[in-house]
Amino acid sequence: MNRPPLKNKYNKIGAPPHYAPLGKSICNHPVLEKWVRQLPFMLKCYSFQKYVGSGSFSVIFKVHHRGYDRNFAAKVVPEQLLCREGTNNTGFVETEVLQQLNHKNIIRLYDHFIDSGCIVLILELCIKGTLRQLIGSQNNLSYNEAIPIMSDILSAIEYCHTRGIAHRDLKPGNIFIDDNNRPLLADFGNSYIMPKNGLESIDNVLITDYNGTLMYRAPEVISETPFNPFKADIWSLGLTFYVMITGSEPWDTFSIDAIRNSIIRANVTFPTDTNEVLMKIIMSMLSLDPNNRPSAMELLASPIFKDSEQPNRFRHRSGSVPRSNLLATTMVVSRNRKLSFGLNSSLPKNES
Repeated sequence: MNRPPLKNKYNKIGAPPHYAPLGKSICNHPVLEKWVRQLPFMLKCYSFQKYVGSGSFSVIFKVHHRGYDRNFAAKVVPEQLLCREGTNNTGFVETEVLQQLNHKNIIRLYDHFIDSGCIVLILELCIKGTLRQLIGSQNNLSYNEAIPIMSDILSAIEYCHTRGIAHRDLKPGNIFIDDNNRPLLADFGNSYIMPKNGLESIDNVLITDYNGTLMYRAPEVISETPFNPFKADIWSLGLTFYVMITGSEPWDTFSIDAIRNSIIRANVTFPTDTNEVLMKIIMSMLSLDPNNRPSAMELLASPIFKDSEQPNRFRHRSGSVPRSNLLATTMVVSRNRKLSFGLNSSLPKNES
């Protein structure tokens, strides 16, 4: 039998982190609280209708574009948080990254602007939630369910890595499920972007920015030694794959120190009925030596992922709004990648 998920405050799978009902406090920033309490309201051509959830530095709303008669997700990030040490300029980085990427398994950015001291990103709305929620609803995923999702995620990571972009916060909660049950990689606010005039190979990159979700950090990130963010991505993805087939993270979760020590030891056990080939692949991704971890391209060449390819599966997105049309209406990113914008209106009034 598959091992049931461990039910404790650190690694319980199911309810996404930072989600909370409307109440006294749903996020950790007064500016974001003000946006939520103004609901519903109009801002530019968007009707902000519903609070969806919040992260460490952002709040997500369901919005409706009247011109296109389509719903989107609006991610709101205070500019103040972008200047705070350790936040990696979240909104600016995410905007820059998403404008460079166009892949069927990466969430789309349709629009972005600044209002009332916040950056607003208009993204695809994934009403089916996250991979974390999908896992929680079923306890874990079967082999046949997991492999196509793994293959799609690997395709997205390989696409990013070949363009010099490391995600740096891979986890089930940052992978959304679209209307066609296709996984979409999201939340690029912590990403590393390799300089265009930098090193020739991503294998040579070393950084000292130790951010990311603790449970999914690689051992070298936990140890705070210079590390390669692309190889650390493979570790985080390996752990995500482990959670998909087991329903829980493998670490001791009695305390923060216990989590750190478990990651550094990398002592991972699998249910007895785990597919042997998949288990070996995940173990290779969770190698303590980053240099022994396979690349996303090498992983995609594995027969279990190649055999899962379905040529007609989600080849084209249905009902897509022309991204260029929306982006052309508001902000642009200049050549030096600093955001420029025209209007900076006050926080909208409640229409009701």
